[in-house]
Amino acid sequence: MFDVGFTELVLIGLVALLVLGPTKMMEVARFSGRWAGRLRRQFQEVKDDIDRELQLEDMRRRLADEERALRDNLDVKLPSINPIADVQVAVSEATRSASESLTADSPAATTSNETGKEKML
Repeated sequence: MFDVGFTELVLIGLVALLVLGPTKMMEVARFSGRWAGRLRRQFQEVKDDIDRELQLEDMRRRLADEERALRDNLDVKLPSINPIADVQVAVSEATRSASESLTADSPAATTSNETGKEKML
């Protein structure tokens, strides 16, 4: 990130040791280590939050695509499904077939007697 090599770090450490002294150097190292850890954790939390948001957005997009596909499939298949119309068609077909069967059976099954009345066999 800053392109600091090992030799630069050793040089910074030696200068800090000379300026601060050995006792103060330990306190400064501990303090800077804590802050570096906090900073690293904060960056990781922000990165995790961004990843979660991206995954959530991707899942929402997929869900919307699937919902759109399902609605398209339902729009194609379901307009013919109308329970009331289906019942009306079934009743009309049953009535028509019943009347056809009655008219087809009527001339063969009935006979005429002398008074002109029809009688069923």
